[in-house]
Amino acid sequence: MADKEIVGTVVGITNPREFYFTITPGKVQLQELVAIDAFKIDSSGEKRDETMRVWAKVVDIERINPLFPEEAAQELSYQRMSAFDTVISMSREMITAKCKALGVEDERGELQPLTYPLQPASSVYIPPQNDVENLISVNVEEHRKLTIGHLRSRENFKVRIDGHSIVARHLAVLATTGAGKTVTVRKIIEELMQKNYPILIFDPHSDYIGLKDTFSNRVDVYYPMIYLSEEYDSEVIAYIAGLSGETPSAPQENLIKGLLDIYRNGQNFIDGFIRPVAQRVYNLNIETHHFYALLELLTTLQTLSEGNEWKTKILPEINKISRRVAQNLDSSGNPVGRMLYKAADTYKSMKNANKFGRTGQLQLPKPSEIGTLIGTHVEEGKTSILSLEGYTDEVRQSIIASLLKKLLDLRVDGKIKRFLTVIEEAHTIIPAISEGKVIPSLPVLKQIATEGRKYGMGLILISQRPSRVDSTILSQCNSFIILKIINPADQKYIRDVVESIGEDEAQILPDLAVGEALITGQCVRFPMLVKIEQPKSKGRHEEEDFIKEFANVGTS
Repeated sequence: MADKEIVGTVVGITNPREFYFTITPGKVQLQELVAIDAFKIDSSGEKRDETMRVWAKVVDIERINPLFPEEAAQELSYQRMSAFDTVISMSREMITAKCKALGVEDERGELQPLTYPLQPASSVYIPPQNDVENLISVNVEEHRKLTIGHLRSRENFKVRIDGHSIVARHLAVLATTGAGKTVTVRKIIEELMQKNYPILIFDPHSDYIGLKDTFSNRVDVYYPMIYLSEEYDSEVIAYIAGLSGETPSAPQENLIKGLLDIYRNGQNFIDGFIRPVAQRVYNLNIETHHFYALLELLTTLQTLSEGNEWKTKILPEINKISRRVAQNLDSSGNPVGRMLYKAADTYKSMKNANKFGRTGQLQLPKPSEIGTLIGTHVEEGKTSILSLEGYTDEVRQSIIASLLKKLLDLRVDGKIKRFLTVIEEAHTIIPAISEGKVIPSLPVLKQIATEGRKYGMGLILISQRPSRVDSTILSQCNSFIILKIINPADQKYIRDVVESIGEDEAQILPDLAVGEALITGQCVRFPMLVKIEQPKSKGRHEEEDFIKEFANVGTS
């Protein structure tokens, strides 16, 4: 065993599922991968000359000194003395590890269930680096491997996960704020970029803008634009509801749809009847003034409806375009006007907030050209980031819903290639509890989550509050990267939703350090504890030290 680092000896009662071994002090940590060479047993119960390698994972470690009774500890406490200043023996400690058997390695490197208990007194060892790394990613083809970090207990033991499981079957990255989830996702994105895999990122806090700085020719950053003339009616209504904070009634929806009909199909009517009497003619351009344009059209129609020519001349022309306007103008005109004013004002404020730091960003393409975000040729390998900084959750939901619906249609028709979508702050985009609100992003993301493999549309969902994420969508994720989780409700939710996580793994989640993660699901062979490797790119906000700018002012 010259190339094997022996770290302990099997003791006590063993069974095919778990066993205990005494530890060489300081040589083993929680979640350590260890191995035991055991003799094969034939059908008669006799040992054979052949050995088999049994792999196991350390799930608990206990330490006790049998020569240091509790009574002695109590006396030392009363005397306020240290045991190390006495003659009490401290050199007979027993350190014991509890192990979960992962299986027996066959000739193909596969793990088969252990069906016979290990023999006490067997040596436990740390296998060579290559053996451990091969165990982690056996049968994963080289082009699918993504290097994400190393085993927490062994810095030189690399961990490579199956990228196909992520882009085809979805990944959830869950952690409390500041635990390293965005760093983890950027590392995965960089690995996929090396494979030329197309990626679309919805970025609410500019956490991914640094990818553009590091990979300038491979990444495009966009700022949102709402093209009302090309949006579906339902999407426009969702925008108005999100921006105004009011949900239109059925008659109000019909009036909004009628106004859109006039803009889309009644330009001659606008030029002949609206423009000559409008108070703010410059507002009538729906491409540039959005909700202000709808408001100006509505206000002018209300003014015209009080004139002598309304019934005889103007109304007949409107009905040629859309009867929904005449049917709902009187009853719904004022509330719709209020909604449009609030929506226009809010949208203007959000666009101004989003302009902060927009240098080098591109305008989001029109819906008719939205496929350019992904591209049609496999060799392009494009990464697109949509910066949503400054927008409310409701508007982000509408923007994401609108884009993904159109991209889904293009994928179904085969007009764009497969791609991966990254959803940050997933608990705000696909919330578990909507409190009676319509969440426009929920239906399309449910469709992608449940049928994404068929469409070639994978998801990475990121959240610091997993218990607030829609459980139906989260349960469709087949791989999970879980960093530090403190909230008890989130811990329980993870145990309920993530089938591949055991109680032993769940218990360590609150104690993980920044950048440490439990990886489980189809992207790995078994749950393992990993230290995430730092990506090349930086988050825009994490580079800044706000205090440093002022700290030395006026000092010599």
